[in-house]
Amino acid sequence: MAPTQLHVTCPCGERLAVTSGMAGESVPCRCGRKLAVPPLSELRRRAGADAYVTNAVEAVRKKLNRGELPAGPGCILCGSPAHSTVACRVVCERAFAGRESEDGGSFLAFLMLGGLSFLRRKRPGGSGEVHGRDTDVELPLRLCDSCRSNAGNLRRPRALRRLIAAVPDYQRVLDEYPEAELQFVGVWDGNMDSAAG
Repeated sequence: MAPTQLHVTCPCGERLAVTSGMAGESVPCRCGRKLAVPPLSELRRRAGADAYVTNAVEAVRKKLNRGELPAGPGCILCGSPAHSTVACRVVCERAFAGRESEDGGSFLAFLMLGGLSFLRRKRPGGSGEVHGRDTDVELPLRLCDSCRSNAGNLRRPRALRRLIAAVPDYQRVLDEYPEAELQFVGVWDGNMDSAAG
C-alpha cells in the first residue's frame, strides 16, 4: 500500500511535499515564505485519508459502514455483473484468560524448606485476567454466477482466502493477521442490501 502523499500549499501557489515527521513544524518555500505544517491528522484529512491511522480491520469496518465496500456492483474477480454475495468472517484474534496453576517449584521448595513455602504461588498471567481482545470482521464478496461456480468449496478457508485476496482492502486484513481463521457465513443471491433487510 502506497503511503498517503502529504502536501502544504504556499500562497504563491507552490505545492510542497511534506512528511508526517514535519507535522507541527514550518518549511521554507522557494518564494522565501515559511509555511506552518498543520498537525498530522489535518494533513491526512486534506489528503483524503482517515485523520487517524487505524489497523486494517478498523479501516475495512469504516469503509463498510460508509458503503464504500464492496466497491461497485460487479464481480470481484472479473468485473461482470454480480448476482451473489458471499459473506465470510475473518477471525483475527480472540481474547484469552490466564488460569491459576501451581508453580512446579513450590512443591520442591516445600520439601526442602520443611513446608515454609506451602503457600500457593501463581505464575505470571495466571490470575484469571483476560488478555487481548476479540477481533473479527465480516466481509461481503460479490461474485458473478460463473466465478461463484469456479470458486471451489466456499466452506474451505483456501477458497475464501483466494476470494479475499482479490479485494486489496480485505487482503490488508490478512496481511496484518496472517494466522486469521476464515469462516464461511453464507451466500445471498441477488441484491445484498435486500437480503440483509
